[in-house]
Amino acid sequence: MTSMASSNFLVFFTLVLLCIIGSSQNKCDFEAIFNFGDSNSDTGGFWAAFPSQSGPFGVTYFKKPVGRATDGRLIVDFLAQALGLPFLSPYLQSIGSDYRHGANYATLAST
Repeated sequence: MTSMASSNFLVFFTLVLLCIIGSSQNKCDFEAIFNFGDSNSDTGGFWAAFPSQSGPFGVTYFKKPVGRATDGRLIVDFLAQALGLPFLSPYLQSIGSDYRHGANYATLAST
């Protein structure tokens, strides 16, 4: 992760954290997450575009291959869970995806 991406993530994470643990009088409800990134946060976009996937790619947590470059959950998954939102659908996986709560534009091997 580059230093600029790290600092952007830190700012975003801090804002979310402040909303979660902030004053009970100030309510901060997020309705959606839109994620941009690379393999560190790809939830299956690359394998949706190029379906030559082989397992396990997510089988540890999801109990079946789900096309991820990792075998479990990502930071964006934990963030969605903390905000009470469903896991993000990859933008490139248009069939069966629900974008009402956001989308994941992150793709493995992006430049």
